[in-house]
Parts: sequence; structure tokens; C-alpha cells
Amino acid sequence: NASVVLEEYADFQCAACASANPTMSEIKSMFGSRIKFIFRNYPLDIPQHDKAYDAAVAVEAAGMQGKFWEMQHQLFTNQQAWSTNSNYRQMWSDYAKNLGLNVDKFTTDMAGVFAKGRVDADKARGRALAVSSTPTLFINGTPIEPKDMNVSALKGLIDAELAKANTAAAPASAPPASK
Repeated sequence: NASVVLEEYADFQCAACASANPTMSEIKSMFGSRIKFIFRNYPLDIPQHDKAYDAAVAVEAAGMQGKFWEMQHQLFTNQQAWSTNSNYRQMWSDYAKNLGLNVDKFTTDMAGVFAKGRVDADKARGRALAVSSTPTLFINGTPIEPKDMNVSALKGLIDAELAKANTAAAPASAPPASK
């Protein structure tokens, strides 16, 4: 029921996305339930991001056990370590174990169609919105300029949207009574 929706499209092998993650976390904390924050997987189809799709699936698999945000944090925080490691899947299993996930279920869910389907649906939505780079943000469907992807600018944009929504929701004043 939030009047403001912040939608982020990101790639887990994107350095700019990892850098933007603390900003997104701060915005989520700052506004709480006053906004709806939607994270969309958008693994780029480029050779440098050869593990991005699998990383998105790993986060969705963790989400199936209620640990989406925690796994997202692990992958962005440790991006440089797993991105360059040939045993990256083992690293993700270790993250899952440290998060208290059932690792066998996590591994099975990563291989399953449900987690992959969620990633594919996010990518299809992003393509339909002409997302071409990551991170890409939308506030109430309006694309946000990369220069505005900082706490101060986002707070201003969100506050303005909240003010618009409050004005629209305010009851119209009654006409003056006639004598």
C-alpha cells in the first residue's frame, strides 16, 4: 500500500551495484514501510559477469528460505572474493551455511526452475523497461539519473513523491456554507 515504490535493477558482479548497496540499505532503513523497495535481478550478459546469473539464482534460492537480503548482502560485500574464485559455488554454500540455511535445500533450489524463473522474470521486466546498465533505479516508474543515486538525492526525490501522495490523499476542503 506504499505510495512510493523504489525499484532497483542490479547485477551481483557489477562493482557499481556493490557500491550502491549500502546506499540502498540506508534508504530502506530511513523510509521503512513508507516506501516499497523492490530489488530486481538484472545479470548483464557480458563475459566479465560470467557468474552474475548464477549469483542472482543463489540469492533467490536463499530467499526461498527467508534469507534473500542476507545473501544479497553477502554477495555484494564479498563480490571481489567470489568473482575471481573458481570455487565460487562452494563459497556461496559457505555463506548459506553461515546464514543458517539448509545447504542441501539451497543447492537443490539453485538447480531448480523456481529460482531461475524469478531471475528470468526480473530480466524480462528490465528489458521491457529498457534497462541497459546496472544499477538502474526507478521511483514510481520514473528512471533515476545515475548522479542521483546517493542518499541525499534519493531522500529528496522520495520525500517529494511522499509529499505528492499526501497532497493527493488529503480530503478536499468543504466549500463555504451559504447563508
